[in-house]
Amino acid sequence: EGNNAPTNINLSNMSVNENYTGEVGNLTATDPDQGDTHVFMFIPGDGINDRDNNMFAIDGNKLNINARADFEWRQQLNILILANDLKGGLFIKPIIIDVIDLDEPPYFSGQLTKNTIDETAPNGTTVFTLLAYDPEGQPVSFSIKAGNEDTAFGIEGNLLKVVDNTKFNYDIKNQYILQVEASDGNLKTEITLYVSLSKINSMPTIENATFSIDENSTVGTFVGAIVASDAEGDPLSFQILAGNHMDAFRLESTHIVVNNTDAIDYETYSEFTLIINVTDGISNVQGTFTININNLPDETGNDILTVSVPGIYGDPIINPDDHTISLIVSQVDISSLTVDFTISKGATSDPESGTIMNLLTPQIITLTSEVGTPQTWTISASYPVSVPEIDLQKIAIWPNPVSDYIYLSGISGSSTICLLDVSGKTILQKELTDHENSIDLSCIKPGFYYLKIDIDGSVVIRKIIKN
Repeated sequence: EGNNAPTNINLSNMSVNENYTGEVGNLTATDPDQGDTHVFMFIPGDGINDRDNNMFAIDGNKLNINARADFEWRQQLNILILANDLKGGLFIKPIIIDVIDLDEPPYFSGQLTKNTIDETAPNGTTVFTLLAYDPEGQPVSFSIKAGNEDTAFGIEGNLLKVVDNTKFNYDIKNQYILQVEASDGNLKTEITLYVSLSKINSMPTIENATFSIDENSTVGTFVGAIVASDAEGDPLSFQILAGNHMDAFRLESTHIVVNNTDAIDYETYSEFTLIINVTDGISNVQGTFTININNLPDETGNDILTVSVPGIYGDPIINPDDHTISLIVSQVDISSLTVDFTISKGATSDPESGTIMNLLTPQIITLTSEVGTPQTWTISASYPVSVPEIDLQKIAIWPNPVSDYIYLSGISGSSTICLLDVSGKTILQKELTDHENSIDLSCIKPGFYYLKIDIDGSVVIRKIIKN
């Protein structure tokens, strides 16, 4: 009795370098009661605001990251933390930690490191396709740093080729060990490539090609045929080395066919560049196959999925049934808020995400699905009540935690009680008319909830625990 719950959770550092593990910062709680001790813990949320809980650990009041963040994979990490003052006062807060992009060296992926060529291979013969990529998307250049003392090889773009076959002599030297460097202009990575010479084998050939298919093509759909041959007539085998995102394609003999329909989605990948290796059992040659995905007006979704604004208090309440979004904000200018949101795949919005809106009055966002179906959404915002407007000390809610009935007192005037889960979904709603009321929560499953009290247009929010 008389205890005040914490009102905020603060993290001393709201960003982390990618690839870093260790201490992120210190957690502290804002509490009207001076001297309260607080315990912090992760809690489950709606799958978005707690998405990255498993990457972190809490040690006392220290937040540590145990898994390496990758800016190219995810620019922000979402965690949901509970502060407990050990006197029945709880506060839940979603925290967003920015991942700081660092310049990372290029990396080789899918790279063949051994190949055999005929000692009479003509100049211009491709020995290796160099498969190195820069995490930041910078162009990658290649150079031979060692092993090419007789300058028999050279690099053109991402191809390592024979440039002077007069230097080949199987009886004098039958293997080259080349150190090849990939550079993004700042950072570098090296790989060792082995080139063996053969007296009898001729390398197979493979033709580059470009194909097109419609998005949503079913498993087994024929994409195109590989054209390859071998001078000696040796049997050839093929392998996809790179570019096959989500295992979108597979090889059936010399045919490229669809392997994963979910990946054949224009909104996800509009183009695939497959590097396919052909080998006669001795020598390897790579070909480049570009597969363009044709966009079809097939997406029917026109929903707003997530919403964020500066100064948001708790989670937005997104109601997909009546197409409304309710926000509670504090300590910001509600007449000029930047509204960021995500929408259904393929849909467009008017206005766009990132638009500054005056939320003193409800605003309209029109979403149009890819197939052309419009849907109007209404977004509105309100402030949590301040102490001068309602004496919070007069509003009592007990017991908390609660097992069956929860009781309220100190509420006057017309009021509405809503019980919300941590995702903002309304679980229960009740109109109050008396100064003291009880609400039956016996059928509510255990967990953390928000109790939202709307009193003549002013809003009070309390956290409760259902046992």
